[in-house]
Amino acid sequence: MSDMGNLLRDVQMAEFALVEANLFLDTHPTDPNALEYFCKYQQIHEKAVEAYTAVYGPLTAMQHTGGRWKWTDGPFPWERAANV
Repeated sequence: MSDMGNLLRDVQMAEFALVEANLFLDTHPTDPNALEYFCKYQQIHEKAVEAYTAVYGPLTAMQHTGGRWKWTDGPFPWERAANV
């Protein structure tokens, strides 16, 4: 797998963990271990997204940081993943 693929996989793994923890917390909102797990994976996700976007650009249009609109430059993230 390429560097791009590895970085994207890291983002996806953290997102999966966050979604699952979110679902668990919906039914167990006072579980301190679940909340700690969720917060841990929030940080992991943030770092993974930062690592990916630093090299390959934003994963979503919501990550636009100002200046010229670059979201439509080059292939979209889902098109890049096909070339990994």
